Amino acid sequence: MQPKVSVVIPVYNVEKFLAGCLDSVIKQTLADIEIICVEDGSTDNSAAILKKYCMQDSRLRVLWHERNLGTGMARKSGVLAARGEYIMFLDSDDELFLHACETAYDAIKRNGTDVLEFGVKSIDSAGQAKKIDFLETENIPYLEDKNLLHLWLKGKLKNWTILNKIFRAGLCKRAFREMEDAFYIMAEDTYISCIYWYYGRSISMIQEELYLYHWGVGISTQIHPAITLDYYKKLLGEKDSLDAIIRFINSKPDKDEYKTFVLKFHDDWLHLAVSLWQGNLAERDKGEGLLALTQKWGMEETAEGLLWLMNSNREQEKVRLKQELTIAQQRALDAELNLKAVKVGWSFRIGRIITSIPRKLLGRP
Repeated sequence: MQPKVSVVIPVYNVEKFLAGCLDSVIKQTLADIEIICVEDGSTDNSAAILKKYCMQDSRLRVLWHERNLGTGMARKSGVLAARGEYIMFLDSDDELFLHACETAYDAIKRNGTDVLEFGVKSIDSAGQAKKIDFLETENIPYLEDKNLLHLWLKGKLKNWTILNKIFRAGLCKRAFREMEDAFYIMAEDTYISCIYWYYGRSISMIQEELYLYHWGVGISTQIHPAITLDYYKKLLGEKDSLDAIIRFINSKPDKDEYKTFVLKFHDDWLHLAVSLWQGNLAERDKGEGLLALTQKWGMEETAEGLLWLMNSNREQEKVRLKQELTIAQQRALDAELNLKAVKVGWSFRIGRIITSIPRKLLGRP
């Protein structure tokens, strides 16, 4: 019998979080689900934990990668093996609320859309809530168009995460089949969403929080004022996802309709790369960081990005100087007004009276 929902979980070196993740799925109020874990070549105790849980629940299946292929390829293996009517994704360091599968399934069946999104609760390592907007749509319960990329072009969709959604399985499988086999370090969500958005036509939304996201654990949420050179090189992996997106779009007969879409991602990711190089890398790493940037983006595009950065810095400096000038002018005005207030005040008048005779003797006003 076909399960209602397949939950796909990539697993790589997450022994600290894995039990909590699996418990949150096994205890779902919707029992008619399958749980597909893709063990992606872990070197810690993750594999042993999976084997233990397999013996406890027959709904859990494990697919084994002999070596680490990355989250994107792990998800692809899980999706292509899934037997459910719908597919949801869960990172192995996160959790689902216990009614998540049931609520998401009932909502997408009721709305009849290709994808449904739901709310996310995000917490940091101390358990404190983090305010992050994961919702794609602008509080609109139902949207439909030629495809979902057209909705993005119209400003109706904004984010690209796949974690807070439930997908129609047939379309999801089609999208992952067209995903190129490669190790994607960054932005693999955007890449696969781009493909799904091309084929999907409708999306619905519920506000209810169904996903518990652990902020600061994954690679994409670890950007701090100071980053290491190795981490910067990983962040440059967005370029690989961008190239794959461009190849996908260029393979379609209506590719010209999505020039704005491609250019937006190109500029955003190039500008982020040069901004992180300037503002987040230590001075000692700037040289090697620039070399890595050039190797990933090429000389021409790196030069384009650096020119944008120079102009952006110039504009920011103009704004800063204008703000400082405004503050200085306001302080001078305040000082002048305060002086006038003092001159007309009683203390000033009394002082003038007391000193009037000495001033007259000296011939001063």
